[in-house]
Amino acid sequence: TFMTTREERLRVRLLGGAAFEGMLRMEQPEEFNRASDFLNGDEDFFPLDCPEGVLLLNKWRMLEARIFEVPRAA
Repeated sequence: TFMTTREERLRVRLLGGAAFEGMLRMEQPEEFNRASDFLNGDEDFFPLDCPEGVLLLNKWRMLEARIFEVPRAA
């Protein structure tokens, strides 16, 4: 388990064309507090909290990821 310290609204497009929008919640050290830092981490999968539920996405299948709302501290 972990405590969320940052949230960013993210739009993700996967290879094959599927697209999802949701909240990326992360716990990162102060010097690595951006979505790009989180997505460039060692894990192959990350959770995206979408209206349909939490999706576990494989970042190696991502074509692009874009923040579409000003980030805020949790």
